[in-house]
Amino acid sequence: MKEDSKRKIGVARRTDWKTEPMPEQCETFVLHRRFRDEEMLALRRGNIPQSMEDKWFWYMEGSTLWAHRSWTGNCIYRIDFKEDNDHIVTVNRDPEQYRCTSIAEDIEALNNLLKWWTEVPYDHYTEWLSETYDMLKSADGQSKLPAVIETERLILRPWEEADAEECYKYAKDPRVGPMAGWPVHTGVENSRRIIRDMLIAPEIYAIVLKETGLPVGSIGLHHNELAEKEDEAELGYWLGVPYWGRGIVPEAARAILRHAFEDLGLDRVWCCYFDGNERSKRVQKKLGFRYQRTIEHAPVPQLGETRKNHINLMTKAEWKNINRGSENQGRQ
Repeated sequence: MKEDSKRKIGVARRTDWKTEPMPEQCETFVLHRRFRDEEMLALRRGNIPQSMEDKWFWYMEGSTLWAHRSWTGNCIYRIDFKEDNDHIVTVNRDPEQYRCTSIAEDIEALNNLLKWWTEVPYDHYTEWLSETYDMLKSADGQSKLPAVIETERLILRPWEEADAEECYKYAKDPRVGPMAGWPVHTGVENSRRIIRDMLIAPEIYAIVLKETGLPVGSIGLHHNELAEKEDEAELGYWLGVPYWGRGIVPEAARAILRHAFEDLGLDRVWCCYFDGNERSKRVQKKLGFRYQRTIEHAPVPQLGETRKNHINLMTKAEWKNINRGSENQGRQ
């Protein structure tokens, strides 16, 4: 890994990220769990969000771990580690910040998060990112990544901070973010920070309508715990409610899939949807993704809960067959 990547990840401290205090509305319970030395080392290192996939900022002060949602800064968990392995957990109970109200559910969710935080190498994304940039740079040092992808009705381009008002217009709707696993945006400045810290990233595109020149959603390729290898990625997307049912996401996704397989040389693209998200299920079926498996209690870190997650996959060979079939049908 590059030295600058090591430096950016470092050991997390409170001042490395925006944080809000634990609210007065909170509850305490005991979490019995034994941690190995290497697990405690991972927790002491903390996590400074580096990508769209980093949903949590956490750090340790002494024997106390503070866990904050990366997008809002809200403190969800405080863990006071004890030598007898009966650790004291304080959990956020402000309904505006955290929806879970059951200690049993919190114990399950927190155990899943702790397993994820101590087993998944959080520097993996940054390492992959630097290697991908090296691979995609030409001899003169200029990136070969296209700045814009164009379709019949859409322009897919990098997000800009100036898009904050349009982003907030759609991301404040509770029918958009929570269904995809992230909280509603709380204001224009909140959207601006999310654009700056999360959306301005390689292979993340604003979905812009040609007829208006304004963004109405987002789509992109992510490298995460599901898509760990260099030749694979996960496709993610969201769209403003007024534009549902117009075929915009399938149109954008087909362009991104072509870019993934032809330009980036990927071999596999994953795509998921949470149980109950029938719109996303239909989109993925329409695109040609194949069902792989279901995770019954998948962590949803930004919302501090677990959900049933359905996982689909498309390989490069399958994508070629789908496109070959479309081309043959068009010639008939």
